[in-house]
Amino acid sequence: MKRILEVVGRMDRAGQEAFLMNLLRTNDSQKYEVTFSVNTAHIGDYEPEILQLGGKVWHNPYPISPRTIIRYLKEFRKFLRDYGPFDVIHCHVYYFGGLILREAAMANIPVRIMHSHNTNDGRKDSFLRTIYRNLLFYLIKKYSTNYVACGVEAYEALFREPCNSQDKILNNGVIMKNFHISASKLKNKREELGIGENTLIVINVARFCKVKNHEKIVSIFHSLSKLYSDTTLLLVGEGERMPIIKGLVQKLNIEDKVNFLGMRTDIPELLGCADVLLMPSLFEGLPVSLIEAQAAGLPCVVSNTITTEVDMGLDIVRFVSLDASDEQWANELIKMYRGGKMAFELCESALTSKGYTIESTWKKLRNIYG
Repeated sequence: MKRILEVVGRMDRAGQEAFLMNLLRTNDSQKYEVTFSVNTAHIGDYEPEILQLGGKVWHNPYPISPRTIIRYLKEFRKFLRDYGPFDVIHCHVYYFGGLILREAAMANIPVRIMHSHNTNDGRKDSFLRTIYRNLLFYLIKKYSTNYVACGVEAYEALFREPCNSQDKILNNGVIMKNFHISASKLKNKREELGIGENTLIVINVARFCKVKNHEKIVSIFHSLSKLYSDTTLLLVGEGERMPIIKGLVQKLNIEDKVNFLGMRTDIPELLGCADVLLMPSLFEGLPVSLIEAQAAGLPCVVSNTITTEVDMGLDIVRFVSLDASDEQWANELIKMYRGGKMAFELCESALTSKGYTIESTWKKLRNIYG
């Protein structure tokens, strides 16, 4: 049995983490033993399920300052020594992964994978930030044995080279059967949420952080509610900006139309009962929630900052400029809603042909893990 170490920031319900859980849920536990090293003391939402599925979790100090980075590396080095050896390290932490992979190389882990999930580290440019990025990139280049990414743009953003092979793209595969849900179950989900059968449901599934642009989501929905009165907004997720967004909803006097659902375990059902997904993100890698939405046949209106690689060719994704007015976004939502949802069989065929099923992802990953 091979021992795999997955290094992540945390294991809460978010896109990158959902992708890793899809892998764990379909893992051959006789072939791979999976351990998660999380860079926080916080107990993530997925951790009980990880343990239930036979995985392991180890917590490391959050590396936020020079002092905590030194402590982190000391603790990580001790962990590798005490709980190793590992056959593979699969690092999902952006530039900081360079330091992690250096420690892995010193611990003689033979396969060291750096995985890019985004097109940006989310930090403002500065002289010190540039030095940090260049230094950590040097370490990534020196100590990685494999580069992979969720998409071409995410690959080229971190690794600073053209992506010349699809073998380097590890698609955010989904478990398709989870999205094959009966009409009666979806009707019951609407009733459970207290939403009428004919109400237009707009949904967003994302952590409440700056890059997800919840202010724009609420502003667009406010314009939509003026054009189409029988509508409601479902905001799925948690995060530090939730109080700010709740304040904005209250200020716009649309509390009766906006539902803050928090963390949920029923994402396929929520996507299935919704009518259109709204995602005006400032930037993304290749969002798992957008793949999941298409698996559910859900029309999507998204910002043109998101790579077109995410479009599965079903003609249910529309890209809109962040410079467009809220009314323009709202009209696009109405147009996509009226176009209707896509049948499951067509979605399954499209995602399978594009390689976005979890089976396709595992096939590539096994070639790397060995």
